Amino acid sequence: MSKTTEHIIKNDIDVSGYDGVDDDYFTGPRRLKIAYLHGLESKAGGPKVEWLKSLGHVVLAPSMDYDSDKTFGETELLLEMFEPDVIIGSSYGGRFAYYLGKKVGAPVILLNPALAEGIHPSWFNENDNKPSKVFLAVGNWDDVIDPEGTINWLNKTDKPDWNMNNTLRGKYGHRTPVDAFKSIFTHFHQEVVDNIDRLKRYGQEDK
Repeated sequence: MSKTTEHIIKNDIDVSGYDGVDDDYFTGPRRLKIAYLHGLESKAGGPKVEWLKSLGHVVLAPSMDYDSDKTFGETELLLEMFEPDVIIGSSYGGRFAYYLGKKVGAPVILLNPALAEGIHPSWFNENDNKPSKVFLAVGNWDDVIDPEGTINWLNKTDKPDWNMNNTLRGKYGHRTPVDAFKSIFTHFHQEVVDNIDRLKRYGQEDK
């Protein structure tokens, strides 16, 4: 992350009108294509999405109907077309993000994800899975989804893409506050970028 980006984030500067072209002050952040999947009782968009956009990122934030059996497949097709650099998912959106990351081969940032329900058989095909690095943020006071249960599930289930060091714990509950989200994204940003670059290099070497 550049010093300019750090300055933008630290001082909460509104760059919503910034077009990403360098000028005398802004060098601009590394622009990412981000898919943001909201939680079960939330709606598309909101302050977290607007903050990501204000940093110059391209954000896809679809409205998710978690009651429909078609939603996972439809979202998978949408992400295949969008080709996200990273998928962020909150709560039940984190469950979707986890499996969709493996379908499209994108790293994921999971916010109190609903993972411990077990593997969803129609979403998971070990032979078709692609590398999808997992970054996790949990609230220590979450009384909806047990953070320890989530960590234990990942420890048992996802050895290739999961590393305990890629975990952030915060003093909040199930809903991730905007300020906490900003810290989470800022913390994982460079690791996500490095992972994207590494995958691209491997892809070029395989050609």
